[in-house]
Amino acid sequence: MSHRNSIAIRGLIVVILLTQLACQTVMEFLPISVTPAPDEGSAAPVEVAESTATVVAPTVTPPGPTPTPAPPGLACAGSYGHGVTCIHDAEWMTFTAEGGGLNNNQIQALTTCPDGRLVIANPQGIDIYDGQSWRAISNHWGYGSVEGVACSAAGEIWVGHFGGVTRWAAGEWTIYDFHEFLTTDPDAGELVEDVVIDAQGAVWVVTSNSLARFSEGEWTLYEEGRGFKELYFLEKIAFDGEGRPWVAHSQGLLNFDGVFWEDNAFPSYVTPTSIAIDHLGQIWVGTLTDGLYVFDGQTWRSYQQQSSDLSSNRIAALAVDGQNRVWVGTDWGLNVFDGKTWETYWMSNAGVLSNQIDALGIVHGGPRLPKPAAQAPGMISGTLTSAAGEILPQTPVELCVGYIYRDYAETSLCEEKPFVRSTETNAEGAFTFEDVPPGRYMLTAHPGDQWYLLLEEDNYNTRWITVQSEATSDLGTVALPPPEEE
Repeated sequence: MSHRNSIAIRGLIVVILLTQLACQTVMEFLPISVTPAPDEGSAAPVEVAESTATVVAPTVTPPGPTPTPAPPGLACAGSYGHGVTCIHDAEWMTFTAEGGGLNNNQIQALTTCPDGRLVIANPQGIDIYDGQSWRAISNHWGYGSVEGVACSAAGEIWVGHFGGVTRWAAGEWTIYDFHEFLTTDPDAGELVEDVVIDAQGAVWVVTSNSLARFSEGEWTLYEEGRGFKELYFLEKIAFDGEGRPWVAHSQGLLNFDGVFWEDNAFPSYVTPTSIAIDHLGQIWVGTLTDGLYVFDGQTWRSYQQQSSDLSSNRIAALAVDGQNRVWVGTDWGLNVFDGKTWETYWMSNAGVLSNQIDALGIVHGGPRLPKPAAQAPGMISGTLTSAAGEILPQTPVELCVGYIYRDYAETSLCEEKPFVRSTETNAEGAFTFEDVPPGRYMLTAHPGDQWYLLLEEDNYNTRWITVQSEATSDLGTVALPPPEEE
Protein backbone atom coordinates (compact mmCIF):
# COMPACT_ATOMS: atom_id res chain seq x y z
CA MET A 1 0.00 0.00 0.00
CA SER A 2 1.37 3.40 -0.95
CA HIS A 3 2.12 6.03 1.67
CA ARG A 4 -0.48 8.35 0.06
CA ASN A 5 -3.25 5.73 0.33
CA SER A 6 -2.32 5.04 3.95
CA ILE A 7 -2.70 8.71 4.82
CA ALA A 8 -6.10 8.84 3.07
CA ILE A 9 -7.41 5.81 4.99
CA ARG A 10 -6.26 7.25 8.34
CA GLY A 11 -7.99 10.53 7.46
CA LEU A 12 -11.23 8.72 6.64
CA ILE A 13 -11.15 6.93 10.00
CA VAL A 14 -10.73 10.24 11.82
CA VAL A 15 -13.73 11.71 9.97
CA ILE A 16 -15.90 8.72 10.91
CA LEU A 17 -14.92 8.99 14.59
CA LEU A 18 -15.62 12.72 14.67
CA THR A 19 -19.01 12.16 13.01
CA GLN A 20 -19.98 9.56 15.63
CA LEU A 21 -18.95 11.94 18.43
CA ALA A 22 -21.01 14.77 16.90
CA CYS A 23 -24.07 12.55 16.61
CA GLN A 24 -23.82 11.59 20.31
CA THR A 25 -23.68 15.28 21.22
CA VAL A 26 -26.71 16.12 19.09
CA MET A 27 -28.92 13.29 20.35
CA GLU A 28 -30.04 15.05 23.51
CA PHE A 29 -31.42 17.98 21.48
CA LEU A 30 -33.33 15.92 18.91
CA PRO A 31 -37.12 15.44 19.20
CA ILE A 32 -38.96 12.35 20.25
CA SER A 33 -41.33 10.47 17.97
CA VAL A 34 -44.57 8.73 18.76
CA THR A 35 -46.66 6.42 16.58
CA PRO A 36 -50.46 6.89 16.43
CA ALA A 37 -53.11 4.24 16.20
CA PRO A 38 -54.45 3.10 12.81
CA ASP A 39 -56.45 5.69 10.90
CA GLU A 40 -59.87 4.11 11.39
CA GLY A 41 -61.97 6.48 13.49
CA SER A 42 -60.43 8.66 16.15
CA ALA A 43 -56.78 8.08 16.92
CA ALA A 44 -56.17 6.20 20.16
CA PRO A 45 -54.04 7.65 23.00
CA VAL A 46 -50.32 7.15 22.62
CA GLU A 47 -47.84 7.05 25.47
CA VAL A 48 -44.74 9.14 24.90
CA ALA A 49 -41.83 7.18 26.28
CA GLU A 50 -38.63 9.16 26.07
CA SER A 51 -36.40 6.18 26.83
CA THR A 52 -37.71 4.20 23.85
CA ALA A 53 -38.35 7.04 21.45
CA THR A 54 -37.16 6.85 17.86
CA VAL A 55 -35.40 9.94 16.57
CA VAL A 56 -36.72 11.02 13.17
CA ALA A 57 -35.25 14.09 11.52
CA PRO A 58 -37.31 15.81 8.81
CA THR A 59 -36.32 15.33 5.20
CA VAL A 60 -34.93 18.52 3.74
CA THR A 61 -35.42 18.89 0.00
CA PRO A 62 -32.19 19.73 -1.85
CA PRO A 63 -32.04 23.00 -3.77
CA GLY A 64 -33.96 22.91 -7.04
CA PRO A 65 -34.16 25.09 -10.12
CA THR A 66 -35.58 28.58 -9.95
CA PRO A 67 -39.38 28.27 -10.26
CA THR A 68 -40.96 29.49 -13.47
CA PRO A 69 -44.19 31.49 -13.43
CA ALA A 70 -47.19 29.22 -12.98
CA PRO A 71 -50.21 29.42 -15.29
CA PRO A 72 -52.83 32.03 -14.44
CA GLY A 73 -55.20 31.05 -11.70
CA LEU A 74 -57.38 32.27 -8.88
CA ALA A 75 -56.84 34.41 -5.79
CA CYS A 76 -59.38 34.27 -2.96
CA ALA A 77 -59.82 36.30 0.21
CA GLY A 78 -61.97 35.20 3.13
CA SER A 79 -63.66 37.60 5.54
CA TYR A 80 -65.05 36.28 8.82
CA GLY A 81 -68.80 36.79 8.88
CA HIS A 82 -69.06 37.88 5.24
CA GLY A 83 -67.88 35.08 2.94
CA VAL A 84 -65.22 34.78 0.22
CA THR A 85 -64.18 37.07 -2.62
CA CYS A 86 -62.11 35.69 -5.52
CA ILE A 87 -60.41 37.23 -8.54
CA HIS A 88 -60.29 35.28 -11.79
CA ASP A 89 -58.99 36.80 -15.02
CA ALA A 90 -59.43 40.36 -13.68
CA GLU A 91 -63.04 39.66 -12.69
CA TRP A 92 -64.54 39.58 -9.18
CA MET A 93 -66.42 36.53 -7.87
CA THR A 94 -68.18 36.31 -4.49
CA PHE A 95 -69.35 33.30 -2.50
CA THR A 96 -71.63 33.47 0.54
CA ALA A 97 -74.02 31.25 2.45
CA GLU A 98 -76.91 33.43 1.28
CA GLY A 99 -75.86 32.98 -2.33
CA GLY A 100 -75.98 29.21 -2.00
CA GLY A 101 -72.27 28.55 -2.30
CA LEU A 102 -70.93 28.37 1.23
CA ASN A 103 -72.17 26.41 4.20
CA ASN A 104 -71.12 29.22 6.53
CA ASN A 105 -69.88 32.81 6.16
CA GLN A 106 -67.58 32.64 9.18
CA ILE A 107 -64.37 32.08 7.26
CA GLN A 108 -61.59 31.18 9.68
CA ALA A 109 -58.98 29.60 7.39
CA LEU A 110 -58.49 29.08 3.67
CA THR A 111 -56.08 27.11 1.49
CA THR A 112 -55.64 25.80 -2.04
CA CYS A 113 -54.84 22.21 -2.98
CA PRO A 114 -52.14 21.13 -5.46
CA ASP A 115 -54.93 20.11 -7.84
CA GLY A 116 -56.40 23.64 -7.77
CA ARG A 117 -59.30 23.06 -5.40
CA LEU A 118 -60.14 25.73 -2.83
CA VAL A 119 -60.77 24.62 0.77
CA ILE A 120 -62.42 26.84 3.39
CA ALA A 121 -62.65 26.00 7.08
CA ASN A 122 -65.37 27.41 9.33
CA PRO A 123 -66.84 26.46 12.74
CA GLN A 124 -69.25 23.99 11.11
CA GLY A 125 -66.76 22.16 8.89
CA ILE A 126 -65.14 22.66 5.50
CA ASP A 127 -66.32 23.85 2.07
CA ILE A 128 -64.51 22.59 -1.05
CA TYR A 129 -64.67 24.37 -4.41
CA ASP A 130 -63.50 22.55 -7.55
CA GLY A 131 -63.91 25.52 -9.86
CA GLN A 132 -67.49 24.59 -10.73
CA SER A 133 -69.40 23.71 -7.57
CA TRP A 134 -69.14 23.59 -3.79
CA ARG A 135 -69.18 20.60 -1.46
CA ALA A 136 -69.82 21.01 2.26
CA ILE A 137 -68.47 18.52 4.82
CA SER A 138 -69.61 18.82 8.45
CA ASN A 139 -66.88 18.89 11.06
CA HIS A 140 -65.97 16.10 13.46
CA TRP A 141 -64.12 18.14 16.08
CA GLY A 142 -67.09 19.84 17.77
CA TYR A 143 -67.25 23.54 18.37
CA GLY A 144 -63.92 25.30 18.49
CA SER A 145 -61.92 27.97 16.72
CA VAL A 146 -60.15 27.00 13.51
CA GLU A 147 -56.70 28.46 12.94
CA GLY A 148 -55.42 26.58 9.90
CA VAL A 149 -56.32 24.24 7.04
CA ALA A 150 -54.02 22.36 4.66
CA CYS A 151 -54.47 20.09 1.63
CA SER A 152 -52.07 17.40 0.42
CA ALA A 153 -51.25 16.19 -3.09
CA ALA A 154 -53.03 12.93 -2.15
CA GLY A 155 -56.23 14.85 -1.45
CA GLU A 156 -56.13 14.72 2.36
CA ILE A 157 -57.39 17.79 4.20
CA TRP A 158 -56.10 18.70 7.65
CA VAL A 159 -57.78 21.22 9.94
CA GLY A 160 -56.03 22.73 12.96
CA HIS A 161 -58.45 23.77 15.69
CA PHE A 162 -58.75 24.20 19.42
CA GLY A 163 -58.04 20.84 21.03
CA GLY A 164 -56.04 19.22 18.24
CA VAL A 165 -55.92 18.56 14.52
CA THR A 166 -58.36 16.58 12.35
CA ARG A 167 -57.74 14.83 9.02
CA TRP A 168 -60.29 14.21 6.25
CA ALA A 169 -59.27 11.23 4.12
CA ALA A 170 -61.12 8.43 2.32
CA GLY A 171 -64.45 9.93 3.35
CA GLU A 172 -63.70 9.87 7.09
CA TRP A 173 -62.49 12.22 9.79
CA THR A 174 -59.63 11.20 12.10
CA ILE A 175 -58.98 13.29 15.20
CA TYR A 176 -55.54 13.65 16.76
CA ASP A 177 -55.96 14.92 20.28
CA PHE A 178 -53.79 17.81 21.43
CA HIS A 179 -52.26 16.16 24.49
CA GLU A 180 -51.79 12.76 22.83
CA PHE A 181 -49.86 13.82 19.76
CA LEU A 182 -48.96 17.52 19.72
CA THR A 183 -47.14 18.01 23.03
CA THR A 184 -45.90 16.18 26.10
CA ASP A 185 -46.60 19.14 28.39
CA PRO A 186 -49.77 18.36 30.39
CA ASP A 187 -50.22 22.05 31.24
CA ALA A 188 -49.97 23.35 27.66
CA GLY A 189 -52.89 25.33 26.25
CA GLU A 190 -54.87 23.48 23.59
CA LEU A 191 -54.82 26.08 20.83
CA VAL A 192 -53.41 24.95 17.47
CA GLU A 193 -51.91 27.94 15.67
CA ASP A 194 -51.26 26.55 12.18
CA VAL A 195 -51.13 23.43 10.01
CA VAL A 196 -49.09 23.14 6.78
CA ILE A 197 -48.09 20.25 4.48
CA ASP A 198 -44.56 20.25 3.01
CA ALA A 199 -43.42 19.11 -0.43
CA GLN A 200 -42.84 15.54 0.80
CA GLY A 201 -46.36 15.27 2.18
CA ALA A 202 -45.39 15.60 5.84
CA VAL A 203 -47.91 17.50 7.97
CA TRP A 204 -46.56 20.15 10.36
CA VAL A 205 -48.75 21.35 13.23
CA VAL A 206 -47.89 24.48 15.21
CA THR A 207 -49.12 24.92 18.78
CA SER A 208 -48.31 27.76 21.15
CA ASN A 209 -45.16 26.05 22.47
CA SER A 210 -44.53 23.00 20.28
CA LEU A 211 -44.14 21.84 16.71
CA ALA A 212 -45.36 18.40 15.63
CA ARG A 213 -44.56 16.64 12.35
CA PHE A 214 -46.63 13.74 11.00
CA SER A 215 -45.07 11.50 8.33
CA GLU A 216 -45.63 7.86 7.39
CA GLY A 217 -47.87 7.29 10.40
CA GLU A 218 -45.45 8.71 12.94
CA TRP A 219 -45.40 11.94 14.94
CA THR A 220 -42.19 13.83 15.70
CA LEU A 221 -42.30 16.48 18.44
CA TYR A 222 -40.20 19.60 18.85
CA GLU A 223 -40.53 21.50 22.09
CA GLU A 224 -38.36 22.81 24.90
CA GLY A 225 -35.75 20.13 25.67
CA ARG A 226 -36.68 18.15 22.56
CA GLY A 227 -35.14 19.92 19.61
CA PHE A 228 -35.74 23.43 21.01
CA LYS A 229 -33.18 24.93 23.36
CA GLU A 230 -35.79 27.05 25.13
CA LEU A 231 -39.50 27.76 25.40
CA TYR A 232 -40.86 29.48 22.30
CA PHE A 233 -44.27 31.05 21.75
CA LEU A 234 -44.95 29.89 18.20
CA GLU A 235 -47.40 31.30 15.66
CA LYS A 236 -47.10 30.28 11.98
CA ILE A 237 -44.96 28.11 9.66
CA ALA A 238 -43.89 28.20 5.98
CA PHE A 239 -41.37 26.38 3.77
CA ASP A 240 -38.73 27.88 1.49
CA GLY A 241 -37.72 26.65 -1.96
CA GLU A 242 -35.23 24.21 -0.45
CA GLY A 243 -37.88 22.59 1.73
CA ARG A 244 -36.68 24.12 5.00
CA PRO A 245 -39.31 25.11 7.58
CA TRP A 246 -39.42 28.64 8.97
CA VAL A 247 -41.48 29.21 12.11
CA ALA A 248 -42.52 32.66 13.32
CA HIS A 249 -42.54 33.08 17.09
CA SER A 250 -42.91 36.01 19.45
CA GLN A 251 -39.28 37.12 19.14
CA GLY A 252 -38.14 36.01 15.70
CA LEU A 253 -37.89 33.21 13.14
CA LEU A 254 -36.77 29.63 13.69
CA ASN A 255 -35.35 27.74 10.72
CA PHE A 256 -34.23 24.11 10.55
CA ASP A 257 -31.08 22.83 8.76
CA GLY A 258 -31.89 19.16 9.26
CA VAL A 259 -30.11 18.93 12.63
CA PHE A 260 -30.43 22.19 14.55
CA TRP A 261 -33.00 24.99 14.84
CA GLU A 262 -31.46 28.42 14.32
CA ASP A 263 -33.12 31.51 15.77
CA ASN A 264 -33.21 34.83 13.88
CA ALA A 265 -34.42 37.61 16.15
CA PHE A 266 -36.81 40.33 15.02
CA PRO A 267 -35.28 43.84 15.01
CA SER A 268 -37.96 44.89 17.51
CA TYR A 269 -40.73 43.26 19.51
CA VAL A 270 -43.71 42.36 17.30
CA THR A 271 -46.61 39.92 17.40
CA PRO A 272 -46.52 37.73 14.25
CA THR A 273 -49.82 36.73 12.68
CA SER A 274 -48.83 35.26 9.29
CA ILE A 275 -45.85 34.14 7.23
CA ALA A 276 -45.06 33.56 3.54
CA ILE A 277 -41.87 32.99 1.52
CA ASP A 278 -41.38 34.41 -1.96
CA HIS A 279 -39.48 32.93 -4.91
CA LEU A 280 -36.32 34.81 -3.93
CA GLY A 281 -36.28 33.10 -0.55
CA GLN A 282 -37.34 36.20 1.36
CA ILE A 283 -39.46 35.51 4.44
CA TRP A 284 -42.45 37.84 4.86
CA VAL A 285 -43.97 38.15 8.32
CA GLY A 286 -47.28 39.90 8.99
CA THR A 287 -47.79 41.38 12.44
CA LEU A 288 -50.72 42.32 14.65
CA THR A 289 -50.01 46.06 14.78
CA ASP A 290 -46.60 46.72 13.18
CA GLY A 291 -47.11 46.02 9.49
CA LEU A 292 -44.82 43.76 7.43
CA TYR A 293 -41.30 42.54 8.16
CA VAL A 294 -39.11 40.93 5.49
CA PHE A 295 -36.00 38.81 6.17
CA ASP A 296 -33.54 37.95 3.38
CA GLY A 297 -31.47 35.58 5.53
CA GLN A 298 -29.21 38.31 6.86
CA THR A 299 -31.03 41.63 7.16
CA TRP A 300 -34.53 42.88 7.92
CA ARG A 301 -36.64 45.56 6.30
CA SER A 302 -40.20 46.62 7.04
CA TYR A 303 -43.32 48.16 5.51
CA GLN A 304 -45.75 50.24 7.55
CA GLN A 305 -48.81 52.28 6.67
CA GLN A 306 -47.01 55.44 7.73
CA SER A 307 -44.06 54.99 5.33
CA SER A 308 -45.44 52.98 2.40
CA ASP A 309 -48.64 52.27 0.48
CA LEU A 310 -49.55 49.37 2.78
CA SER A 311 -53.16 50.09 3.73
CA SER A 312 -52.97 48.99 7.38
CA ASN A 313 -50.43 47.80 9.94
CA ARG A 314 -52.79 45.08 11.19
CA ILE A 315 -52.01 42.05 9.03
CA ALA A 316 -54.11 38.87 9.18
CA ALA A 317 -53.00 36.84 6.14
CA LEU A 318 -50.16 36.54 3.61
CA ALA A 319 -49.71 34.60 0.36
CA VAL A 320 -47.29 34.58 -2.59
CA ASP A 321 -48.52 33.74 -6.09
CA GLY A 322 -46.71 32.14 -9.02
CA GLN A 323 -45.72 35.58 -10.33
CA ASN A 324 -43.94 36.32 -7.03
CA ARG A 325 -46.51 38.93 -6.02
CA VAL A 326 -47.14 39.20 -2.29
CA TRP A 327 -50.81 39.29 -1.27
CA VAL A 328 -51.52 40.96 2.08
CA GLY A 329 -54.83 40.71 3.93
CA THR A 330 -55.36 43.52 6.45
CA ASP A 331 -58.19 44.92 8.55
CA TRP A 332 -58.58 47.64 5.94
CA GLY A 333 -58.19 46.25 2.47
CA LEU A 334 -56.51 43.66 0.28
CA ASN A 335 -53.00 44.64 -0.86
CA VAL A 336 -50.99 43.16 -3.75
CA PHE A 337 -47.27 44.03 -3.96
CA ASP A 338 -45.14 43.19 -7.01
CA GLY A 339 -41.89 44.36 -5.45
CA LYS A 340 -42.24 47.92 -6.74
CA THR A 341 -45.84 49.05 -6.55
CA TRP A 342 -48.84 48.36 -4.32
CA GLU A 343 -52.38 47.75 -5.53
CA THR A 344 -55.06 48.03 -2.85
CA TYR A 345 -58.64 46.86 -3.08
CA TRP A 346 -61.43 48.11 -0.81
CA MET A 347 -65.20 47.88 -0.91
CA SER A 348 -65.03 51.44 -2.21
CA ASN A 349 -63.10 50.53 -5.39
CA ALA A 350 -63.52 46.79 -5.90
CA GLY A 351 -65.81 43.78 -5.51
CA VAL A 352 -64.56 42.59 -2.11
CA LEU A 353 -67.25 41.63 0.41
CA SER A 354 -65.46 43.25 3.33
CA ASN A 355 -62.46 45.48 3.95
CA GLN A 356 -61.34 43.12 6.70
CA ILE A 357 -59.43 40.23 5.08
CA ASP A 358 -58.87 37.24 7.39
CA ALA A 359 -57.59 34.50 5.05
CA LEU A 360 -55.95 34.16 1.64
CA GLY A 361 -55.46 31.39 -0.93
CA ILE A 362 -53.79 31.41 -4.36
CA VAL A 363 -54.33 28.86 -7.13
CA HIS A 364 -51.43 28.42 -9.59
CA GLY A 365 -49.91 31.69 -10.74
CA GLY A 366 -52.64 33.95 -9.44
CA PRO A 367 -54.99 36.03 -11.59
CA ARG A 368 -54.67 39.03 -13.83
CA LEU A 369 -55.49 41.95 -11.56
CA PRO A 370 -58.62 44.05 -12.08
CA LYS A 371 -58.29 47.81 -12.19
CA PRO A 372 -59.69 49.66 -9.13
CA ALA A 373 -62.90 51.56 -9.87
CA ALA A 374 -63.71 54.23 -7.29
CA GLN A 375 -67.32 54.44 -6.11
CA ALA A 376 -69.10 57.54 -4.86
CA PRO A 377 -69.23 57.86 -1.05
CA GLY A 378 -72.26 57.44 1.17
CA MET A 379 -73.46 58.83 4.53
CA ILE A 380 -74.27 57.67 8.07
CA SER A 381 -76.78 59.42 10.32
CA GLY A 382 -78.40 58.78 13.67
CA THR A 383 -79.38 60.17 17.07
CA LEU A 384 -77.42 59.34 20.22
CA THR A 385 -79.13 58.74 23.56
CA SER A 386 -78.25 57.37 26.95
CA ALA A 387 -79.28 53.84 27.90
CA ALA A 388 -82.35 55.39 29.51
CA GLY A 389 -83.30 57.24 26.31
CA GLU A 390 -82.06 60.74 27.20
CA ILE A 391 -80.74 62.86 24.32
CA LEU A 392 -76.94 63.35 24.44
CA PRO A 393 -75.98 66.72 22.88
CA GLN A 394 -72.41 67.82 22.02
CA THR A 395 -71.06 64.30 22.46
CA PRO A 396 -68.00 63.10 20.49
CA VAL A 397 -68.73 60.21 18.10
CA GLU A 398 -66.13 58.26 16.13
CA LEU A 399 -66.39 55.92 13.16
CA CYS A 400 -63.59 53.51 12.22
CA VAL A 401 -62.74 50.33 10.31
CA GLY A 402 -61.67 47.00 11.76
CA TYR A 403 -63.37 44.98 14.44
CA ILE A 404 -63.31 46.48 17.96
CA TYR A 405 -62.88 43.82 20.62
CA ARG A 406 -63.64 45.95 23.71
CA ASP A 407 -67.01 47.36 24.73
CA TYR A 408 -65.55 50.40 26.48
CA ALA A 409 -62.26 52.07 27.41
CA GLU A 410 -60.91 55.29 28.83
CA THR A 411 -59.06 56.02 25.58
CA SER A 412 -60.50 56.05 22.07
CA LEU A 413 -61.60 52.63 20.84
CA CYS A 414 -60.65 53.77 17.33
CA GLU A 415 -57.09 54.60 18.35
CA GLU A 416 -54.47 53.41 15.81
CA LYS A 417 -57.14 52.24 13.37
CA PRO A 418 -56.11 52.93 9.74
CA PHE A 419 -59.31 54.86 8.92
CA VAL A 420 -61.10 57.06 11.49
CA ARG A 421 -63.77 59.76 11.14
CA SER A 422 -64.88 61.99 14.04
CA THR A 423 -67.90 64.24 14.63
CA GLU A 424 -70.08 65.55 17.46
CA THR A 425 -73.80 65.37 18.11
CA ASN A 426 -75.82 68.58 17.82
CA ALA A 427 -78.22 70.04 20.41
CA GLU A 428 -80.79 67.35 19.56
CA GLY A 429 -78.27 64.52 19.79
CA ALA A 430 -78.16 64.01 16.01
CA PHE A 431 -74.93 63.14 14.21
CA THR A 432 -73.93 62.75 10.56
CA PHE A 433 -70.86 61.36 8.82
CA GLU A 434 -70.61 62.59 5.23
CA ASP A 435 -68.41 61.38 2.37
CA VAL A 436 -67.87 57.94 3.86
CA PRO A 437 -66.32 55.43 1.39
CA PRO A 438 -68.47 52.32 0.83
CA GLY A 439 -67.49 49.77 3.44
CA ARG A 440 -68.21 48.36 6.88
CA TYR A 441 -67.57 50.41 10.01
CA MET A 442 -67.98 50.43 13.77
CA LEU A 443 -69.32 53.30 15.84
CA THR A 444 -68.16 54.62 19.21
CA ALA A 445 -69.17 57.52 21.48
CA HIS A 446 -67.63 59.43 24.38
CA PRO A 447 -70.37 60.81 26.68
CA GLY A 448 -67.86 62.13 29.19
CA ASP A 449 -66.49 59.32 31.32
CA GLN A 450 -65.19 56.85 28.73
CA TRP A 451 -65.57 55.63 25.16
CA TYR A 452 -68.31 53.09 24.39
CA LEU A 453 -68.81 50.73 21.46
CA LEU A 454 -72.31 51.29 20.13
CA LEU A 455 -75.02 49.04 18.66
CA GLU A 456 -76.13 45.77 20.19
CA GLU A 457 -74.37 42.56 19.24
CA ASP A 458 -76.48 39.45 18.74
CA ASN A 459 -73.91 37.99 16.36
CA TYR A 460 -70.70 39.00 14.67
CA ASN A 461 -72.35 41.11 11.98
CA THR A 462 -74.76 43.25 14.01
CA ARG A 463 -72.24 45.90 15.06
CA TRP A 464 -71.03 46.52 11.53
CA ILE A 465 -72.52 49.56 9.80
CA THR A 466 -72.57 48.97 6.04
CA VAL A 467 -72.25 52.03 3.83
CA GLN A 468 -73.34 51.82 0.20
CA SER A 469 -72.35 54.18 -2.60
CA GLU A 470 -74.56 57.30 -2.80
CA ALA A 471 -76.82 56.04 0.00
CA THR A 472 -77.49 57.10 3.57
CA SER A 473 -77.31 54.51 6.34
CA ASP A 474 -79.87 55.89 8.80
CA LEU A 475 -79.26 54.22 12.17
CA GLY A 476 -82.22 55.88 13.86
CA THR A 477 -81.85 56.12 17.64
CA VAL A 478 -78.53 54.71 18.90
CA ALA A 479 -78.42 54.18 22.68
CA LEU A 480 -75.39 53.78 24.86
CA PRO A 481 -75.08 50.27 26.35
CA PRO A 482 -76.67 49.89 29.80
CA PRO A 483 -74.31 50.18 32.78
CA GLU A 484 -72.78 46.91 33.93
CA GLU A 485 -74.35 45.32 36.97
CA GLU A 486 -72.09 45.37 40.00
